[in-house]
Amino acid sequence: HHGCVADTQPYRPRKRGFETMADMLRSLVPIAIIVLGLAYFCDARGGEPVHTIDPTGDIVSAAQYGDFAVVAPKELSKGWRPTSSGLLRNDGSDTGTPVGLTIGYVTPKTQFARFTVRLGDPQIVLYKSVDGASIDKMPSGDPVMINGQSFTPFETNKGRGLSATTGTGETSVSTILVGSASMAELTELAASLQPVPKRVS
Repeated sequence: HHGCVADTQPYRPRKRGFETMADMLRSLVPIAIIVLGLAYFCDARGGEPVHTIDPTGDIVSAAQYGDFAVVAPKELSKGWRPTSSGLLRNDGSDTGTPVGLTIGYVTPKTQFARFTVRLGDPQIVLYKSVDGASIDKMPSGDPVMINGQSFTPFETNKGRGLSATTGTGETSVSTILVGSASMAELTELAASLQPVPKRVS
């Protein structure tokens, strides 16, 4: 009988060990979720990890070398952080004449918004500037007058947008604002657009 007790004795602590381990894991899960949540939060949201750039060079080049009236966001509040920018060229190369300008932002509410101004047929410009997204609804509401220009609201499978076009056909210039940002933020971005003068060389 004695041997029997010796056999069952070591059993109990081990079981308790299991329970403690399970409890520990259980209490760790929320902590892990919080930590992961914070890591994501800092990355996509407030913390400094948002890599900002200065789009001035691209804005100046677009105005200087492009054959269209360039507008660009000006004097946006501090909360708007430009994270990408580029010249769009007619032949897709790095040396062709600029036909457009695109700048991506993280908005004050930590959403994303992309501004594109581009020469050419508005439908093509629209599809090209809505990063591979499909346009679900165009228009999705009444036109809005912003800065004396009429913008048409639209919706894509990746967010909402505003689109404005001046001119017709191949010589038309379209301004497109699109992203996960709210309509209020997209409107703010549209309201900040100002013509960029060509520099006298």
